[in-house]
Amino acid sequence: MPYKLQSGYIQLNDKVNRKKYEHRVVWEKNYGKIPQGYEIHHINGKKDDNRIENLEIMLSSEHKSKHSRFRSEESRKIMQKIAKEMWATGKMDWMKERKGEKHPCWRKLPIKEILSLYKKGLSPNKIEKLLNINKRTIQKRLNLYAGCNYAV
Repeated sequence: MPYKLQSGYIQLNDKVNRKKYEHRVVWEKNYGKIPQGYEIHHINGKKDDNRIENLEIMLSSEHKSKHSRFRSEESRKIMQKIAKEMWATGKMDWMKERKGEKHPCWRKLPIKEILSLYKKGLSPNKIEKLLNINKRTIQKRLNLYAGCNYAV
């Protein structure tokens, strides 16, 4: 009996009560066993559209790459929209209070002071302690403004 999962895929149970995805069953009926290391991709992106003309076989690595890029872009847009709404309604004000003056987002970084201390021979670790600014942030600014090559 077919069953639509929350993920959007259609699942079938065979006579021995083994569960299989419908798109894999359709592919195997038309082209034979799916080789190891390969996956079946829905061309139009609809996981419940299991017509053979909507299915293609591809390497697992290609399939994962294709979907991770899509999800990342889609997730980024959704998160940006949510964040804008939260900032606009004041729901993110707690973050300013929680992070306070320590967080570089809430104050302008003293670039001239960072460069001056660096030229005097202080390491990013010492500058971090003196200015109470994250070491990675200091390293990024030194890379940008002083031509340093810190791995960050």
